[in-house]
Amino acid sequence: MKNELPVREINHHHGLKAGPGFPVRLLVTLAVVPLALYLLRPILAEFMRARAYSYAGLARQDDALRVAANALRLDEKNAGNWFTMANLLTNTGNDDDRALEAYRRGLAIQPENGGARFDLAMLHFWRREWAAAAEQLELVRREGMPAEKAPAELQIRYRATLMRLEHCYRELHMAEKAEDVAEEITRRFPPQVRDEPRP
Repeated sequence: MKNELPVREINHHHGLKAGPGFPVRLLVTLAVVPLALYLLRPILAEFMRARAYSYAGLARQDDALRVAANALRLDEKNAGNWFTMANLLTNTGNDDDRALEAYRRGLAIQPENGGARFDLAMLHFWRREWAAAAEQLELVRREGMPAEKAPAELQIRYRATLMRLEHCYRELHMAEKAEDVAEEITRRFPPQVRDEPRP
């Protein structure tokens, strides 16, 4: 028939060129694209994590949590994704139990993260879970006093760690441990430089 196109032209018309290597090229494409997407997952997760914090800064908490959840689905092995979810849940007060679990999952991957461990301790603290808070604060305390030239943020966190820890021990009626922490506070942070009231 005059209107019938050759096979090669029909395939070209649909954007595919037939040829001896066509099935092989198609199979390679079908294999490579998913692999590339899989390898890009950590990068996409980092992007989504940053986007989640951007949403949080705009007070779009639901969007922030949704994007943070997507980041976790892409890369559950990245501790930062768990900490992001934990921070967002803590700041919004949406679900403290989920926040606690997210902190624990993140710290299982990155146990040396003192900042995240302090945040976990503070969540226990505000929930008045004194024993759990003290346990985490002691782990932060064991990291030791930051060097004099360490960032001010670390100095402030260590001082806050000791003050909250003393409070926990007093709530737990553990006077000896509370006094031990109080002595360290006085020794390391004399009254003239200690401007943060104790809780």
